[in-house]
Amino acid sequence: MRVIAGQWKGTKLQAGHFVDLRPVTDRIKESVYGTLRERILYANVLDLFAGSGSMGIEALSRGASYVVFVERSEPIGRIMQKNLAKINCAISDYDIMLSDVYKVLPDLQARRLKFDLIFSDPPFQRPGATQLLKAISDYELLEKEGILVLRHHKNETVVEQVDQLALVRSKTYGDSVLKYYVIET
Repeated sequence: MRVIAGQWKGTKLQAGHFVDLRPVTDRIKESVYGTLRERILYANVLDLFAGSGSMGIEALSRGASYVVFVERSEPIGRIMQKNLAKINCAISDYDIMLSDVYKVLPDLQARRLKFDLIFSDPPFQRPGATQLLKAISDYELLEKEGILVLRHHKNETVVEQVDQLALVRSKTYGDSVLKYYVIET
């Protein structure tokens, strides 16, 4: 696993060997960032179920202003911290929250944080992507012009609309599906 573009292009990242950790392949990462292109520059990014942090690190490498990484596993969080130390990223450019996503979302709302990009990659063995979309919508964490990218298992059915969050793009890669949501006005 590596950073594929930007300031830290080519830097190898650690992933570790954990049952719940499914590192994002370069192919998926290239697809996501190819789709988002200029939206990354100066973006505030929320990386939910961040794992080793590769999606958020890629955003920082491509010019994002700030990334909040949310990961509940402390051992996996330590790998993320090592990856961030390896790229020598300024500590003011990110925040790591080692907690359950559903506990963090209300805290982010209370801090009045909104994000231009939200990446969400919940564990495949625990369906609940629709519930997660509902929570993100309820806490109003996505900026009006923002994009939420959800990765889920191809066998999981996920709704096309939750409140004002509407599906605008879907692409399948092996057993993964990437869905892109925006706020419908």
